[in-house]
Amino acid sequence: MSEKVLTVIVPVYNKESLVRKCLQSFVSDKLRNILEVIVIDDGSKDASFDIITEYAQSYPDIFVKVKKENGGVGSVMNLGLRMAKGKYVKEVDADDWVDTKALESLVMFLKECDADIILNPFWDTDLEGNCLKKYYFKGFYFGKEYQIEDVINRAPFSIQNVTVRKQMLEENHFLLKEDRYYIDMQFVGSSLLFASTCVLLSDSLYRYRKQQEEQSVSLSSYIKNRYNFYSQTVLSLDRLLEIEKNPELKNKNTYFKNIAKLYSLYLYAIFMLSREASEDIKRFDGFLHNNYREIYCALDKYECVRYARKWKFIPYGIRCYLFLRKWKQFSEKKGKEQELGDVGEIVAEKIVSTSNKTMEKFKEYYELLDQWMMNREQGMSVENYCIKNGYKEIAIYGMGPMGNHLYEELSGSRKVQVSYVIDKKGTSIFPELSVKKPTEELPQVDAVIITVTAAYGSIASMPEEKVKFPIISLEEVVCES
Repeated sequence: MSEKVLTVIVPVYNKESLVRKCLQSFVSDKLRNILEVIVIDDGSKDASFDIITEYAQSYPDIFVKVKKENGGVGSVMNLGLRMAKGKYVKEVDADDWVDTKALESLVMFLKECDADIILNPFWDTDLEGNCLKKYYFKGFYFGKEYQIEDVINRAPFSIQNVTVRKQMLEENHFLLKEDRYYIDMQFVGSSLLFASTCVLLSDSLYRYRKQQEEQSVSLSSYIKNRYNFYSQTVLSLDRLLEIEKNPELKNKNTYFKNIAKLYSLYLYAIFMLSREASEDIKRFDGFLHNNYREIYCALDKYECVRYARKWKFIPYGIRCYLFLRKWKQFSEKKGKEQELGDVGEIVAEKIVSTSNKTMEKFKEYYELLDQWMMNREQGMSVENYCIKNGYKEIAIYGMGPMGNHLYEELSGSRKVQVSYVIDKKGTSIFPELSVKKPTEELPQVDAVIITVTAAYGSIASMPEEKVKFPIISLEEVVCES
């Protein structure tokens, strides 16, 4: 039997309607014997374990089934980590799934990899599995090993995109606190604390199903489990203190300081919305003031925190009443007149807002072009992306600089043909190209690549009778080449 390269831990609790899609995404002939999927039923009361058993019997080289009494995700992960035989470990929730081809690429890469953390792009999806948002990396050479300090402040880290070297966790005696929710915060944070090296890959792997009311990241769950979030926030502050005392970890200080500040900010909002926990958040505010003064002061720039402190953390209902009353008094006093200074301020804000949008547009343009050039240096091409996805005939939407550059790259390809381009003006600098306007009938192709960032959302949501082929953003093409 071959040595396991990757262990995926799947916690399951009452997910009979979703777990099959999750488990099916790990079925791959290429990965038999080198992929281990430990599926742990945490005391489900539905038919989840029957489905798990079905997969364990059908694919014994991949799946390991476990049934235990309910103890929470932390207990599931600790058990899974003790059982894991893989060189690397990853957690996938039972209501989510992975892209099988991306999983195959990841496992093959891990066979020759020794980095502490591997990052893959991922998607957010709705309840039906339709893509809501895609997360990519830019500004990195894919497959190259970086020192963690060169990545930690430039790329996002989450439970959805990390794969972790198991030996690193073992050497640092990593153990999750089993009595808490939000184990992802602890798992990712501790992995980053331990890690020295990191590799980023371009294949989008994880499919994260959002919009579920029972999810731990829903607002109602945050409020219900606020004391668990409280514990994780204090843990992030303790971790920051540990980093500040260790000169070897100084390069991670900025990242962990921002994380501790973000968690603390969330905590204020969660407790103030809970309607009944003013004394608890008041104590946390005092704890922050006495022990983490820099973060305490930094949070004062947020209006919600300033109001909470000013009103002595009055419970939600009374606070809203006082706010509305104060606003009514202000409106009556002000009347319908506006001072010249107020008008000037509004105009200034409008100018700044417009300027920021323009700057953001150029920033996105530059980052995408920069990543495109970095890919070219590594021999990664748009042609390879199209071939990998079976796109032999494509259309290009938007013949600005990006569209022109895309056509120039593909014009010499023998395997991928640009059948036509789509442009609002109906023009192109390439006389040999057939140009269609968006309002015209669009001939069938394998895919349309959108080069205009602002247009992607509206085109992707067009009815199927108008667009009967995949709509792909140029960002996806470049970042997943």
